[in-house]
Amino acid sequence: MKRIALVLPSSDEKRSSAISQAGAEHLGLGYIAAYLRQHGYHVDVFNMQVDNYLSYWELAEDGPAKSVEETVAQILRGEPDLVGMSITGITINQALRMSYRMKELRPELPIIWGGHQAFYSARDLMEREPCVDAVVASDGEITMVRVMEALSSGGDLASITGLYLRTPEGRMRYTGPPPEPALDELPEPARDTLEEMIARGLHVTDARITTSRGCPFKCTFCVDPSLGYRVKWRARSAELVVAEMKNLVDRYGIEFFWFSEDNFIPSTRRGRERASRIADLIMESGMRIGYRALMRADAIVGERALIEKMMDSGLSCVYIGVESGSPRRLEYFKKQESPEEYREVLEMLAQTRVGLQIGFIMFDPLTTWEDLRIDGRFLHSIGQMYLYSNYCQTLDVFPGTEMSMMLIQRRLLAADFSYDSPYDEYDWEIPAIGSLGRAYMKGYTEEQIEADKLFQRFAVVDVPGIWRQVRGGERPESVALRVQEIADRHLGELNDAGLRFFEDSLDLASSAWDQDSFDARRKQHLERTLEIRDRMWEDLRELPSDMLDEITCLRGAKVGARSEFC
Repeated sequence: MKRIALVLPSSDEKRSSAISQAGAEHLGLGYIAAYLRQHGYHVDVFNMQVDNYLSYWELAEDGPAKSVEETVAQILRGEPDLVGMSITGITINQALRMSYRMKELRPELPIIWGGHQAFYSARDLMEREPCVDAVVASDGEITMVRVMEALSSGGDLASITGLYLRTPEGRMRYTGPPPEPALDELPEPARDTLEEMIARGLHVTDARITTSRGCPFKCTFCVDPSLGYRVKWRARSAELVVAEMKNLVDRYGIEFFWFSEDNFIPSTRRGRERASRIADLIMESGMRIGYRALMRADAIVGERALIEKMMDSGLSCVYIGVESGSPRRLEYFKKQESPEEYREVLEMLAQTRVGLQIGFIMFDPLTTWEDLRIDGRFLHSIGQMYLYSNYCQTLDVFPGTEMSMMLIQRRLLAADFSYDSPYDEYDWEIPAIGSLGRAYMKGYTEEQIEADKLFQRFAVVDVPGIWRQVRGGERPESVALRVQEIADRHLGELNDAGLRFFEDSLDLASSAWDQDSFDARRKQHLERTLEIRDRMWEDLRELPSDMLDEITCLRGAKVGARSEFC
């Protein structure tokens, strides 16, 4: 047995990588593919979200998505000896349909699932879905090689730790804690999807990269604490991280990297020293790149010198999971951070001119009207009401998380909540807030998504990139000040408009909820957003021609039409 098919199912939901500015790659499958190939196995990677991504950015003809029959035929054409699937909540229905169809055509074909959704729903999957033969617990590289070795030799999968299996009685059996590979011992992830996107006509300038795994914190809404890693945070060496970046620059011409792990810098001296070393090595390499990194606010309190060094090396944007400005909500989220801490760090970032991207959960089943007003004013005060996506998000609840158990205990979530339950299948302590939150999510339309992505790209990639050129002596400060003035004026206007719309909707929902009235207000806000976008475009197009090449949000942009903004 030598052939493996690794599959990322698709989804029609706009929370998938079809709308991500970082592209449609899935590095988890990339790592598993590379490790299997290193051990002599033939691997085909089927990323079914590439079609969504290309269609969304108008690089493929619009048309019906591939049917399950077409997708299964494509996978089975290579006659795999095993199929592995990476599952999320928004792809699980498609994954089940595909798995059952493959079992109909090839009953003996082993199908193994992995990913967060499969891991924390392993018991239900083993007891309810006979199309799934096993679930991989946590990291899959070593486990998948051992699975292939066992299948090839007629060995017993029950002897392999890191698996959830089905007993003859139809019950779940756990084989023991999974192996946790030393990240520096893994090969660089396979880039099949990146190459596919290039082959299909996408002008690729960005790539994902991961430099660590895990998180030592225990936020109640997050899946990481439920994964049970023995080592809570593992990191690759700075040398190997920068070597991979250099390979991607040399091979594919990558200009911008999206560090995709939860904690690029943990709140430790070791974490900060590693980040500093990565910055040093990037500068020594001579690469001219930008990058975004995710980190907690408490990791960089008082660390302006580190942030400035990282900016010199290419840091354009910092992503911080703020989640709320309400102390009450931060407490039950167990964020272990405060609004004051956020303000201190965000003010420091603003002074350094680095871009800011935040995670924010505006609505959850325990939210009060006072929480919403606090959060709206907080977002406005840090300049983040310019993005509809920052104040429309309802909480996604995952099985196995502390939040799911808390809601079940309060009888806001069904006790049988599982893998096939929608993320937002919960009741609300204040039903009118639930109506408002779901109306906001429904209003996150394709046109609104596109506008958000353009404004965000300008704010977190383009403007910081120009300031980085000023720091490097490549452009005069006057040029950056001109671009900054355009950003401050238009994004500031949109920030104010976002707060007015949000507070107006709170007044509406807290008095007498009316969907039609909300829809009318949302439509007016979208029209206002598009007007601001068009005026910003006009101002940007008055910049010198050599500057326009640096404004990546303008690439392919056409007023009033869908297009590839970035």
